[in-house]
Amino acid sequence: MDFHAKQIRAPRYWQEFEELCLCLFKAIWNDPLAEKNGRVGQPQHGVDIYGSTDEQRTRYRGVQCKGKDENYGARVTASELNAEIKKAKNFKPPLQHWILATSAPNDAALQAKARKISQRHAKQGLFSVQVLGWDDLQGLIADHPAALERFYPELASDARAILESLPRVNDSARQRFSARSG
Repeated sequence: MDFHAKQIRAPRYWQEFEELCLCLFKAIWNDPLAEKNGRVGQPQHGVDIYGSTDEQRTRYRGVQCKGKDENYGARVTASELNAEIKKAKNFKPPLQHWILATSAPNDAALQAKARKISQRHAKQGLFSVQVLGWDDLQGLIADHPAALERFYPELASDARAILESLPRVNDSARQRFSARSG
């Protein structure tokens, strides 16, 4: 079975979802200095996590985490998206890219809205916008071993076993090919 075909459950608590996103985006951005923005109760300007895309730390990306309980059909609404984007415009220094990451399933309408906002923002010199639902996040988690091992160790052992078997499989295939072509 392809590892990417496995279902990964979203974290039950929003704090754990935020920690997962921090770990994941540190890996995606290749920024070990990415961090949470402030603490609970402080204004965060629509950004729970931020990191830089360059070593000089002059260009920033931000993530707003929205843990939603799939069992109750909770989804991010267009008004929530708009409200968080409005807040993110006040983040300093200005963001280059902003992501709304949610544990709710992907939502084509919200993704389309994010693309339209990105087009409008480009004309205004503002950040691009992206919405990542749980379907997208599962794929990213599977592609980033640090997040997988920390938050889903039971799945990481499967992935580790698969990865460890690859050299043996490739060596075996090379030997068979060499024997045929020799």
